[in-house]
Amino acid sequence: FLSFISFPLITALAIGAEPIVYFIYGPKWLDAVVPFQILCAFALGRSLSSPSSSLFGALGRPDIGFNFTLYFTPVFLASIFLGSQFGLVGVALATTVVRVGGSIISLYLSLRLIQLRLADLYRLVKSNLFSALIIITLFSWSFFVSFEEEKWILLIVIPFVLYIHILLQRLFFYSDLVSFFQELKIYVKMGHVLLNKIFFLKDQSAS
Repeated sequence: FLSFISFPLITALAIGAEPIVYFIYGPKWLDAVVPFQILCAFALGRSLSSPSSSLFGALGRPDIGFNFTLYFTPVFLASIFLGSQFGLVGVALATTVVRVGGSIISLYLSLRLIQLRLADLYRLVKSNLFSALIIITLFSWSFFVSFEEEKWILLIVIPFVLYIHILLQRLFFYSDLVSFFQELKIYVKMGHVLLNKIFFLKDQSAS
């Protein structure tokens, strides 16, 4: 459920990074665009691993989270130091690589506590991962084109990305999309009927 929402949003932020930075912080901060896009990859991993620490505590094993942090922190600090030798982009790249690796290890440890594997998690998020990769491929040109005075064009792309994500789910991962809307109905009492009609989904409530 979380990856269905976070993956397209973070993908849209990466694609529209230049106009977002330009209009919110001004042209002086445009050098932060590339680091911002790199950190979006870290955000994808973090969106999946963030519940791990809560899971350790809920299952009475906070020692696992403590030991993980104890070993991970020196590695992370060392990577920041090495990355700083290559400027802001180096720091962002080092942070992303190490934190994504740390997220995978944290996920592995937390999933093992509930007798699941990383392969089980992959099956749950693969539709959202493939959708994000397809969208990035379709809009890869935006990473190499400077829009100068027409940066607002990419802002239009952001809601379009979210719609493409759902359409890709509808075309290639129909059952996952139905499951998402069924779970969404638990949290959003109104609106799911309209969404089902927009994307031509069968209402499963009667079954």
